[in-house]
Parts: sequence; structure tokens; C-alpha cells
Amino acid sequence: MELHAKVTFFAEGCHGSLTKQLIKKFDLRKNSQFQTYGLGLKEVWEIDPKKHNRGSVMHTLGWPLNNNAYGGSFMYHWENNLVSLGFVVGLDYKNPYLSPYKEFQRWKQHPAVKHFLEGGKCIAYGARALNEGGIQVGISLLPFRTLPVANVFPSFPSHSLCPNLPSPEARLLVALPGS
Repeated sequence: MELHAKVTFFAEGCHGSLTKQLIKKFDLRKNSQFQTYGLGLKEVWEIDPKKHNRGSVMHTLGWPLNNNAYGGSFMYHWENNLVSLGFVVGLDYKNPYLSPYKEFQRWKQHPAVKHFLEGGKCIAYGARALNEGGIQVGISLLPFRTLPVANVFPSFPSHSLCPNLPSPEARLLVALPGS
């Protein structure tokens, strides 16, 4: 297959077959950190209209995870009394008994979250593996002016921290959410 375009986005998630080919062809793992992964759990709830605040966003870091694991959460109020909430845990935690699912359930018991869910019902749920952030490639070695690979190299530093990026527009590398 040949692709002819000024910009092509590869958003295959973890270990997508086309992205693997790009990594191999351009040696993008050379001088790079090891890729890290997380597990993301997501639910969609229909909640009491009195508690709904369309457009409201909540992001958290850490709790209920301890200092030996990293992760965070989100809650987004959509239209029609729908709320999506999710919890992500980095998969390099040391405790073999840690359950990302149980930590998600614990997080939903926090008063700031539980208040919205009481009286509501979960109408959809899912989980998936996620690539985690960080500098995953040697940016100075990239053979491209920009490399829009979505959800693979999601956290390039700003231009001031990485003068090897050739222009401000090169900072517009896209990191699309996996869902």
C-alpha cells in the first residue's frame, strides 16, 4: 500500500501494525526510552438531571493509588445527563496484587465523584491498553520535520525545552485519546 499525503496520522493504539513498520523503517526506537503502558477503564453513566452540569470537567492525579504507582482519572459531563468517567493506571506498578479495576471502584467512592453517581446508572463500560507519555524517541534524530503519530508518542516537550524541533508548528504533534 502507498499513501500520498502531506500529513498522515497513525492512530492505531498500542503496537499498531503500520506504526510498527514506521518505527522499524525509520529506526524510531534508537536512543529512546522504553515505551510504557497503562490500562484505561471507562464508564458512561446517565445521572440525575439535578446533578448534571453540561461541560463540567474533572481531572485528578494519584489517589487512590499510592506513591508506588501512577495514574489519574477524568469525569466529563456531556449532554442528555450523560457523564463519562475513567481511570488510568500505569502498568509498571510493583505490587502484584494491585487491581486497576478495584482502584477505579475505590475512586468512584470519593465524595467528589460519588455525589454525581448516586441515583444514576452505568449504561456502558470498557477498558483498553494505552501508550503512556514521555519522550519515547530521540527527537533530535527524527528524519522528519514533524511526525504526527497519534497516541504513540504523546508527550513531546515544549520547544523551549527541546530546541531541536525545527519550528513552532512542529510542536503540534497530535496525541489523540484512544477512545
